[in-house]
This record gives sequence, C-alpha cells and structure tokens, in this order.
Amino acid sequence: MSKLKKVLAMLMAVVMTLGMGVMTFAAQVTKPTNTITVSNLAADVTTTVDLINIIYYDVTTTDGVETQKWVVQDWAKDYVQLDEVTSAYKITNPTALKEAIISRVSEDSDYYDDNVTGTTKKWENVPLGAYAIYANDTKGVYGLMVANTYDNVNQTYLASKPANVTAKMDSYKIDKTASDAFVHRGEEVTFTVTTQLPARTNEVIVGGELVKKTLTQFEIEDKPEGLRIDSITSAKIGNDPITITTDMITPTIDETTGETTSYKINLMSFMNETVEGSYKYESGETVVIVYKATVINDEDYNNNVDVNCNTVDYDNDSTEGFEANITVTKVDGNGEFLTGAEFQVIKNNVALWFVKTADGVYKRALNEEEEGAIQTLVVNTTNGTLKVTGLDEGTYTFKETKAPEGYSGGATKDVIVTAENQQVTIPASEDTNIVNTKLSSLPATGGMGTTIFTIGGCVIMIVAAGLYFATRKKVEK
Repeated sequence: MSKLKKVLAMLMAVVMTLGMGVMTFAAQVTKPTNTITVSNLAADVTTTVDLINIIYYDVTTTDGVETQKWVVQDWAKDYVQLDEVTSAYKITNPTALKEAIISRVSEDSDYYDDNVTGTTKKWENVPLGAYAIYANDTKGVYGLMVANTYDNVNQTYLASKPANVTAKMDSYKIDKTASDAFVHRGEEVTFTVTTQLPARTNEVIVGGELVKKTLTQFEIEDKPEGLRIDSITSAKIGNDPITITTDMITPTIDETTGETTSYKINLMSFMNETVEGSYKYESGETVVIVYKATVINDEDYNNNVDVNCNTVDYDNDSTEGFEANITVTKVDGNGEFLTGAEFQVIKNNVALWFVKTADGVYKRALNEEEEGAIQTLVVNTTNGTLKVTGLDEGTYTFKETKAPEGYSGGATKDVIVTAENQQVTIPASEDTNIVNTKLSSLPATGGMGTTIFTIGGCVIMIVAAGLYFATRKKVEK
C-alpha cells in the first residue's frame, strides 16, 4: 500500500511539472521609466491634464521562453493600428481616438491626472510606452497630444517627437462683456473682448488625417446689430499695452441706418513681431481689446464676436442689450380720447430730445444734434396716444405743454420703468392715461361778457352825467 502511495505521488509530481511547463506568464513592463513634459499650457488658469497609456511594452513567458512585444490597449485598438509596411503604429482615426480618451477620463479609468496652475506639467517615472495627453481649462480646448518614452530610433510609435510635448489649442474661447445691457438710444456702451493668441503652427484634423498648418490669418471680427462702433479705447497682450492703428481696422457701415455691421481688427503684426530673433508674444497669451459703441437702434442690440484664424478654431461669444418704450393716452374725464395735446418728456429734471417716426410715435434722439431732434411731442391725431421708444430704466415725467382745445392744461404723469432678467416692467395702460378736465361754459375773466358789462356801465355813467348837467342848467335859468 505504501509503495502504491509513492507511485501515485510520483505521478502527481510529473503531472504538475508538465503543467507548469506550459503555463504562460504575461506582464506589462514597468521598467525602465522616463519622463513626459507638456509645455505651453494656458497661464492664469488651472488646467486639468491627463496622461493615458495607449501602447505598453509586454513581456510574455511561455514554457520558459520569454517574448517581448508592443501591445495596444483594448480600448484603443479601433483607432491605432500597426502599419505592415513601416512596422510602425499609427493613429487611424484621430477624432474617434480623442473622443474615446475623453470618455475614458470621464469614466474615471486608470490614468495619471493632475491640476496645473503653471504653463508646464512634468510626469516622472513613466513606464515604457506610448501615451495620449488630454488637457482642458477655461480658456479653450486643447488638441490631441501624443508622446512616447521609447527611445529606439529604428521604430516610431504614434509620434516622432520625444517626450517633450508642446500643448496647442484645438479651439480657444472668446469672452465678451458689456458695461450696460438695459440701455437707451444714443447711450455709449463699453465692450471688452478677451481671448488668446493662436498657435503659429498646428496639426488640425482634415478628413480624419492630421494636417500641419502655418498661421497666416489672425483677426478679431465684431458683427454688431443696432450699434455704431466709435473707437478702441485700449488694448493689451498679457500685461503689455499695444496700439491698434487705423490701418489694422476694417469697418463696414450701413449707409441707411449708420450702424456698424462688421468691425475687423487685424492682429497679425503682433504675431510676427520679434525681439532679438525671438517672437515677442507667445501663443496662448491673453489679448484684451476695449472699445466704445453707440446704441443706434431704439429696440435692442446684439453684438457677436468671432476670430478669423487658420490654425485654431475660436468659439464665438455675444452680448445683448434691450430697451423700453412707453405709451400714454390723452383722455377726458369720461375716458374718451383727446387729440391736439403736446408734451415734453423729462428725466432727471432734463427735457429729452426725440425724433418723430410716425403719427404720435417718437424715438429717443441720439443727441440734440440729430436731424429732426425735437423736445415737443404731439399725441396721435386719431386716438390721442403718445409712444416714446429707445428708453432705459428710470422715472419719466410726461409734462403737458399744450392742452386740447376747450380743456384745462398743465397735466403731468410720472411713469416708472424697471427691468429684471431683461424683462421690462411699466405701469398698466389704465395707469398711463393723462386726464384733462373740460372747461366751464361761463366766460372767463376779461372775456366778452365782462366787456359788455363794462361798456354798459360806461353808457349809464355818460347818460347820468348828461342828465346831471342838463338839470343843473335848468336850475340856473
């Protein structure tokens, strides 16, 4: 029995030895390591930077024989393939790869991540392989970046560059603000445009392929509606003030309305400016332009800004403004319409200027010099209404300067205009009626009735005097 046990034990040992001989061991190589550095990140903001492995170096041991090879991560196999001719791995679909990377980051998968407040991020001890770098911040969207830590000059994996990568934006954001949104016609509004200088060269995706482009165009273009752009008041790149000369500006004016329809500012000269052989301004630096514009329209304005650039896309931005209008109605004590009344509209103790646009309708004048500007407004000749447009918030006093014939004058009405979330509030129509009282039928002091009594009194006095003198004469005789 003991011999049988020994035989069985020997057989088991043989089986285990054979089994171990065909076992396969596979593992990702974690040494040697290297560094990956990303530069040219946006300044003055916090940038989230993610480093994600695409290809790793694998060592597989089968039956005691070691095999080494590059392995594409399962999630990336649809976008990265081996070129059979060059024996190099290539990105076959850059757009889809970037979307997959973004999705992988959002799913909190295994990757290196960090929040960077400077312009450079450096990863230490990165295992052998090829990596994608995904970065984003409030200034824009970065393009797909790829780096590898493999240093064999006979093989190329994803990128020909070493592990020093220059970040470039796929698209920059534009921020546009206005000093006032609830405006009146003729008001001067200050607008501020903030964005970043573009990359001088960039690889952009065209038809699924990466194509290198060199900067030839960089201009900021405003496309306002209801505004007339007057002048640029200041401009700067980083902390350096810059001068925008007239030859850099191309305005387009609507000859009928006087509105600016396009306002282009060419900034290529600053992109080409050099100091001691180096560019004075780096890609990604912040550019700020401040200018003033006058509200021309009497209803609202819209101001859209975009950047024309051939290396980087820009997400446009816009601002909007709105105005109020008031309608008052001249009525008698019974609520019946009255015509023939005239008014001045007063705000802050100043009579405002208006331009007539229709019967009983007036828009606020740009200034007292505008053609047709007047201060006396006449109500509609049919229904007694008076409408004024192009107003901002505040209290408006409608002061009657001429009453309808046969009615008392001097009526006034205060109308308060407010706004919240661009919703204008004015009193209800029944609260904007201006009532006149009909005059009495008795003659006024100094009228014809008084004259008759005066004449009659004089006649009586003359007759009495004549009788007095006639009587006196008889007595003397």
